[in-house]
Amino acid sequence: MKLIKLAVLLSTLVAASFAQASFSNASFENNNVSGGYLYAPQVVATGWSFANGAGVSANSTAWGGITQSGNYFAFLQNTASISQTFNNTNAANLSFSFDLAQRSAWNNGGAQTIDVLFDNQKYASFTPKNSLGWDTWGSFSFTVNNVNAGSHTLAFIGVNPLHAGDTAAFLDNVAVNVAPVPEPETYALMGMGLVALIAARRRKMKAA
Repeated sequence: MKLIKLAVLLSTLVAASFAQASFSNASFENNNVSGGYLYAPQVVATGWSFANGAGVSANSTAWGGITQSGNYFAFLQNTASISQTFNNTNAANLSFSFDLAQRSAWNNGGAQTIDVLFDNQKYASFTPKNSLGWDTWGSFSFTVNNVNAGSHTLAFIGVNPLHAGDTAAFLDNVAVNVAPVPEPETYALMGMGLVALIAARRRKMKAA
């Protein structure tokens, strides 16, 4: 019985060391667009904030985009921004992934660049046209190490590097992969529990 209790304790400690984080409405499917498209401030998509020419579009509207999955995607026109605040339960390394596409040139469009910020600090910058061409989706990613537990914000910012009258990139399928970073106290408790488990098992074997 004691061995079972110790094993349960160890499993509880291991589970407690795992961090969890996820995005609400990662593919922008939950929205008020109703088959067309909307800009901020009219657009509403659960979990997300939009500003300065950002919004959500359905497939095959005047925006021209078609998602790889689902029926909706977000767009960042010129210096638009899209962000979401989420909760990370424990210390972890967070790997973010998302899909981007460059809208075909429009007016004097040129290529859009998207800066990605984590807690207001720039971690990555992507120009999807450079690797994908026009109207082609591709996956992009970056990692932030040693993220503390608590509330954090991921933001996508349009740069419009050529100061174009109209340039835009599409965004979809935002996800985060969590690699837990156990606290030192957790390692210590797990070590003590493991030693106790081994000692108890040895005593049981000797008694037999």
